[in-house]
Amino acid sequence: MTRRHPVNRAQRRLARPARERFATRAVAFDADGATCRGTLYLPGGDADDPPIVVMAPGLGAERTFGYPAVAERFADAGYAALLFDHPEFGESDGDSQTVDLARQRAAYEAAIDRAGRLDDAGDDLVLWGASLSAAHVLTLAAERRDVDAVVGLVPMLDGRAIARRRGGRYLLRSGIAGLRDRPGARRGRGALR
Repeated sequence: MTRRHPVNRAQRRLARPARERFATRAVAFDADGATCRGTLYLPGGDADDPPIVVMAPGLGAERTFGYPAVAERFADAGYAALLFDHPEFGESDGDSQTVDLARQRAAYEAAIDRAGRLDDAGDDLVLWGASLSAAHVLTLAAERRDVDAVVGLVPMLDGRAIARRRGGRYLLRSGIAGLRDRPGARRGRGALR
């Protein structure tokens, strides 16, 4: 994209909040035998029992891939935000970078349970997800009674429809990229970008 592209202009206008407007701390929790790691973003000031947003990256992503800016904005707006890596990704246990729907769902459930035990957050629960994580949060919100709000950005609800729409060339390129990434993941190298 060029500097004149509207998305670039919009991104420049959305400056990240000043670091002193929120606090962070590392969190970890067990999810189906794996330790998931994340960051808790807390609003600054006198926020008593702020609502908590539980959030995770989309398909094949790690929490460091731009998601902290979203969590920071939640904290700046008065929400606590728990941003975590799915098992097998980022700093969470495992390094295969394998997308396992059942494990990711279990990780979301465990993150929600962990959020409920935090002393610095209230009982109001918001689930946030993008792509495949949006599908997880929409499903969880439909099934759980403790979810007060849900945000799903571009939910990946039908993989076959996406494959048909994107076409064979895209699927081939994506498959090759995944195969190229696998040996490095086994050696502990971060994801290809």
